Amino acid sequence: SLKEVAAAALLRAVDSGSQTWRLQQLAAAAGIPPAAPLVALVVRSTMSQLVRASVEQLLSRRAQPSATYVDNAELLAVAVLVDDTPRAGRLALLDDLRGLPELEGTVAAVGPLAAGISQAPWSLAEARLALEFAENPGTAQAGAGGPYLPVIDAEAVALERLAVQSREPDQRRNFVRQRVGAPRDRATPRRSPPPGPLATRPDPGRHPAQAGERPPAADPGGPGPPPGAR
Repeated sequence: SLKEVAAAALLRAVDSGSQTWRLQQLAAAAGIPPAAPLVALVVRSTMSQLVRASVEQLLSRRAQPSATYVDNAELLAVAVLVDDTPRAGRLALLDDLRGLPELEGTVAAVGPLAAGISQAPWSLAEARLALEFAENPGTAQAGAGGPYLPVIDAEAVALERLAVQSREPDQRRNFVRQRVGAPRDRATPRRSPPPGPLATRPDPGRHPAQAGERPPAADPGGPGPPPGAR
């Protein structure tokens, strides 16, 4: 169908990191709301078509708009999180995926929460990076309840992902923004208000000469100097 063709084109564009306008265009054609929160999913299996059918049925039962694509031994997917709380919905999706019998013997990962289709390439790249920890015998853990197998939660290996990524400042800022939210810009200096009439009044405790003012002239009609002062 045209929707399946659009879904395949969308996943290929996500995989290649296409420009935002192209991703938005393809997402709309595939039935994916471009601004909806979503996650990317990658599964490596020798039976990708069987896994694809199982994952699509799961997403259909959850009423989640999604798109899938099989590239050789990899299943790629993006799934919209329709829950009121996307982070909770992401965790629920992880639990459901871990319960799929078809995923036994595969290596799969769910990427971090993306704010929209424009961030789907990043979520997919992070999911692929998380797979490296499952394929490393020193870090893989057995059992569906663990953070690694059979479905890896990319958020559970956030520090490991950061450690192997570029140390560029933009990478660090993106990591902090994802974990704790966008930091406030502390580099912008505060602008002082313009001086008003009160800013020119001398301090009552200072002598007029210290304030740069002339002392007031003596009142001609006032009292004269005390006796003996002349």
